[in-house]
Amino acid sequence: MATHTKDTMHTEEYDEDYEEERAVEYRAILDEEDRLLHHSSWKRNAPSIDR
Repeated sequence: MATHTKDTMHTEEYDEDYEEERAVEYRAILDEEDRLLHHSSWKRNAPSIDR
């Protein structure tokens, strides 16, 4: 039977919050990369006014 002390519970809660925060930040980074890549490919494929 596992016994949880106040310190152990705090650590587990911190770990869960930390993992969730990392996942949120990772998704935000991926979304930003997708936005930038989409924008750059749109600019690259846009017709030039110099032609």
